[in-house]
Amino acid sequence: MHKTALNLIIQAELFSKWLLGNDLKKGEIVMVAGVADLDYLSALLGTVSIGCICQTVRLFHYLLLRM
Repeated sequence: MHKTALNLIIQAELFSKWLLGNDLKKGEIVMVAGVADLDYLSALLGTVSIGCICQTVRLFHYLLLRM
């Protein structure tokens, strides 16, 4: 699927609303894990847009930690 900047913004806003719906507040640390793609980017943007601190973990790092 081809994503535009508008799609990215909409997806980031949906993610930020989900975070707020789960009682996350400004300054809290959120770990975002996944493959570095546009879905991952929208999660990062959604997290920082509400003032949360984003701890990124890419899938490769996660797999190394699980060994």
